[in-house]
Amino acid sequence: MMMPLTPIQSRVLAVGLLALVLALVGVLLVAPVIAQQHRYDERIAELGERLQRYLNVAQTQSATQNALNQIKRQGASTRYYLRSDDETLASAELQEHIKRVIDRSGGQLVSTQVLASQRTEHANVATVRVDMRGDIEALHKVLHGLETGRPMLLLDNVSIRRGGHTFVTRARQAQPEVQLQISFEASGYMRRHAL
Repeated sequence: MMMPLTPIQSRVLAVGLLALVLALVGVLLVAPVIAQQHRYDERIAELGERLQRYLNVAQTQSATQNALNQIKRQGASTRYYLRSDDETLASAELQEHIKRVIDRSGGQLVSTQVLASQRTEHANVATVRVDMRGDIEALHKVLHGLETGRPMLLLDNVSIRRGGHTFVTRARQAQPEVQLQISFEASGYMRRHAL
C-alpha cells in the first residue's frame, strides 16, 4: 500500500518531476541545437580562414600574372631560335632539321658542311652549306619549308643548276623530269645568354 503524500512532499515531487521533464527537454531539444550551433561556428571559422587564403592568393595574382606573361613573351621570342646554345650542337640540330625537310619534300640530300659560326650582339649564327638534288616541286617545298618553319632560318647563296633527266610515269605516259642540283647556305640563330 501506498501512503498518501503530504502537501509539501507532493510539491517537492512535482517540482522534481518538472525539473526532470525540463532536463529531458533540454537534453532532447536544446542540446542538439547548441551542438549544431557549435558546428556552424566551426564551419564559419574554417570558411573564414579559407577566404583569407583566397584573398592572399588574389593579392599575389597580379605579380604572378606579370611573371607568367613575361615567361610567355620569352617563350614566344625563343621559339624561332635553335634550341641549343652550343655551336656544335646547334649545327647538328640545323643539319637534322634540313635533312627532315628535304626528305619530306621528296628531294635527296647529297651533303652538308658546317661553316664557321658568326657572332652578333644578340645571337650567334650557325650556318650550314647544303647540296641536294630534286625536281622543281621538291625545290619549292624545301625552300618554303625552311623559310616558313621553326626554327627561323635564313637562306643565302642559293645556286640551282640543271642536272640530268629522269623518266617519271604520269598519266600512263613516260615524261622526262628535269633534275636540279641545288646548293645553298642555311643560317639559324642561337640565343646568346647574358654572362
